[in-house]
Amino acid sequence: MQLQNDRISIEKLGELLKEAYQTLEHAKEVGERFSEEAERTLAKVFECKTQLGEERIEARTNDAEICIESKTQHGEQRLERKTHIGAECIKSKTLLGEKRIENMTKLVEQRINSKTLLGEEQIESKSHDAEQSIESKTQHGEQCIENKTQLGRQWIDSKTHEAEKTLESKIKDGAQRIEYNVQDGIMCMKQAANETVQLEYERSKADLRRRLVEHYNDNASSVPLSVLDQSLDKRITDIFATPKIHRIEIAKDGKRVKKEQVLTYKEIFYTNDTKSNRRIYVQGEPGSGKLTFA
Repeated sequence: MQLQNDRISIEKLGELLKEAYQTLEHAKEVGERFSEEAERTLAKVFECKTQLGEERIEARTNDAEICIESKTQHGEQRLERKTHIGAECIKSKTLLGEKRIENMTKLVEQRINSKTLLGEEQIESKSHDAEQSIESKTQHGEQCIENKTQLGRQWIDSKTHEAEKTLESKIKDGAQRIEYNVQDGIMCMKQAANETVQLEYERSKADLRRRLVEHYNDNASSVPLSVLDQSLDKRITDIFATPKIHRIEIAKDGKRVKKEQVLTYKEIFYTNDTKSNRRIYVQGEPGSGKLTFA
């Protein structure tokens, strides 16, 4: 009867070790399912928010620069909040999984320790060979449990690191897309503004030229021959003889040197067709036509 009771105790100890191993396997499966679900949820949320931000930016590219900047800031803030919430959710889920695994591991270790102590107390009366066999099996079981626990923690750490890398890469891609779209919109707006300014300048210049021509035709294109009869007025072009104008260079010693003849208005206002003359003096004998020329 004593040998039969000892054999039943060894079988119970084996069942306890088997139960501990099954508990660790179940905890590992739960951790894998939790990590996969968290990755899918985060990918869907990030993809939806990225598409929404791109659609809003593309829809308002042709609006004013202030509207683009405000919408871009709003999209970035929403993206940042969603990213922060996703990261906190992953972190909380990871901590919860680690706590559950740690609690299960502690519970299993406590149960194994209690059962081991009980088994040791019952096996103390056995022979030296049976005691060595039980001790070796107990050490082997503890080593297996420790190895499984370490592998589970390493797997959880690797999955968490991969999720962080994926999230970071997607955030960078979304930020780059937003920046590219904003830069394209700003460039288009600047180009359109430059074209508008150039067109307005050309129209203003043409209008000024037209009004100057009309003004000179109406007010300064004729010369009165008699103050009593305005019908005798003559056009300047009929009686005005273009004076001979030469460029005068003043040397350092004050000497004036006559240079080439000036034939066009452009030669008066520009030197060498590039440098504009800020001050122009027209000198000549009385009655030579300076005032009429001006």
